[in-house]
Amino acid sequence: MQNYPTKEEILVKEIIFDKDTLQAMKLFKSRWVQAKKEVKTIEVSASRKKKLLKALVKEISKINKTKVKITFKHNVCNYNYKTKIININESLSIISTLHELGHHLFGESELTACRWSVWLFKKTFPISYKKLRWDGHILKKII
Repeated sequence: MQNYPTKEEILVKEIIFDKDTLQAMKLFKSRWVQAKKEVKTIEVSASRKKKLLKALVKEISKINKTKVKITFKHNVCNYNYKTKIININESLSIISTLHELGHHLFGESELTACRWSVWLFKKTFPISYKKLRWDGHILKKII
């Protein structure tokens, strides 16, 4: 079993991101907000969400001069180091997608992947971040 980091370990020091990654996230956020407006609901359709997440992964991978594939599976959320494939489950979570992309970019360290994904989400979606609660090392929507 993995040794998952604590909230305190994840948030101990702010991560500074390069301008291209922040710009990619800003573009993703604008598309995300537009998709919500188009459907006039809080939830974006699953197919639209998948397209947006794929585009985000592709752009950040391109910035980092690497390639990775993303697939969507029912009960799987992980990164396969041999095939370089990110698998995302039915939650289609932005943070989970960023977390698995973090593994692709930085390796097996759970702390590094958690810190990178949480801080990038927090900087891009500060209002949404404040609405989440910590459950161990995972951020969840408050229902």
